[in-house]
Amino acid sequence: MVGIAIGVAVLIYAAPSAGGSFGELFHAVCSPGALVANETLWIPQLIINAPYGGYANGSYTQLDPSGNAFEQESTGASNGNTTISAVKGQWLVFLAHTGFALGPGANAPCQGPYVAQQTGPMNSYIIFELSKPSAVSDRGLPSNFTTGVSPGPVVGSVVFDAAYQTPTEATEEICGGPGQAVWSTHSEIERFTVPFMWKGVREDVTTTVAALANYTYSTQAPGLYSAEDLGSQPNGFGSGLTFDYQPCP
Repeated sequence: MVGIAIGVAVLIYAAPSAGGSFGELFHAVCSPGALVANETLWIPQLIINAPYGGYANGSYTQLDPSGNAFEQESTGASNGNTTISAVKGQWLVFLAHTGFALGPGANAPCQGPYVAQQTGPMNSYIIFELSKPSAVSDRGLPSNFTTGVSPGPVVGSVVFDAAYQTPTEATEEICGGPGQAVWSTHSEIERFTVPFMWKGVREDVTTTVAALANYTYSTQAPGLYSAEDLGSQPNGFGSGLTFDYQPCP
């Protein structure tokens, strides 16, 4: 009699966890796929909104993936003006591809159809005063700018949101006598949108840059001041304050 041994192989499949969770056997990763655009754009380092009648200063340090500083800048603004320190750089835009890596790790699937990567030398700098509707408020602040005049070279910027948006109670009041209002803020990330053309259609992808930014603001002009943190807005630039001003009652 011949004995026959039958082995049964059992394949265990563990579904990957949702984004933001932790995968034990493997985890989701986002990587670039096919290249769809190569754009040269101005990239804000600092967006400094000075309060009405006062002054503001900012300092910026950009970090590489290892956390080392490789780009530093500082500038200021006064009397309700908005000053931008910007650098010209290249952005490569790719189709986003979510794959899976073996081993434990945090799940980080792609959050949209595209991913953007900054590349190339950044050797052109400008200090740009952004035109705004009023010096007393940052409401309606433009979200991009261009340099140059056609038919010569015209270079646009990434799209940023640094306008005052949310109605809030006055955070500082200088009424009934001399006084001073002072604010300061710190951030570690900046957020903006990279515009590009693909197949004749305007598209965009939101991205972030790791950077240390410090801002200080002060004013002695009488009035009611409301300050909004650009890091608290869902699509805000991520660093600095934006202001709204009302005269004393």
